[in-house]
Amino acid sequence: VLSAAVMKSDGRTLKSELDFVKKFLEKQFGEEHAQEQILMLREILKQEIPLHDVCLQIKQYMPHAQRLQIIHYLFGISNADGHVHE
Repeated sequence: VLSAAVMKSDGRTLKSELDFVKKFLEKQFGEEHAQEQILMLREILKQEIPLHDVCLQIKQYMPHAQRLQIIHYLFGISNADGHVHE
C-alpha cells in the first residue's frame, strides 16, 4: 500500500518505479510471489489510499527497525526516476 502511495505521490506512476518494486520483490520473495504482489499493486494503484490509517497501523504493529527498512525501500521507489519528489 505504501509502495502505491509513493508511486502516486507526484501525480504519475512511472515504469521505472514499477520496475524498482518488481525487482525488489523478486529479490526478496522470488519471481512467483513477486508476480502476485505486482498484480495486487496494480489494483491498489487504482484506489484511494487512506495513508494516515495505514501509517498508524504500521506504527502499531511493526518494530522500529522494520519501519526504517520500509523508509529506505520507499525512498528507493521515489528515486527510481532519478528524482525524489517532495
